[in-house]
Amino acid sequence: MQQGFGALRSSYEALIIFDLFKEVVMRFDERVSFGRMRDITWDYALVQDVISKCETLSRYIEGHLHSNAFMSKKPTPDLLCKEIQDFESIKNRLKQLKKPKAQRVN
Repeated sequence: MQQGFGALRSSYEALIIFDLFKEVVMRFDERVSFGRMRDITWDYALVQDVISKCETLSRYIEGHLHSNAFMSKKPTPDLLCKEIQDFESIKNRLKQLKKPKAQRVN
């Protein structure tokens, strides 16, 4: 379960770097790609959802000292499946935002 939640957390990190920020700032890179900023698509509600999901997933992965309040709820395969579906939904919302308004599906 921890590997599944960890992989999902890594997927969010890749989504942030490559899809949300369009590689303007890369991890461990020395420079910022200024020209790529024109390709960024920003939606405050979507960003809030990504933040919330990353914070939630942090409860289920190694590398954090968890409080007793969060240890009472053990991750389950059903919870992992729901989180994966939520990730796919966020990813699809971001794709829709990148389309011209006339092509967007609501």
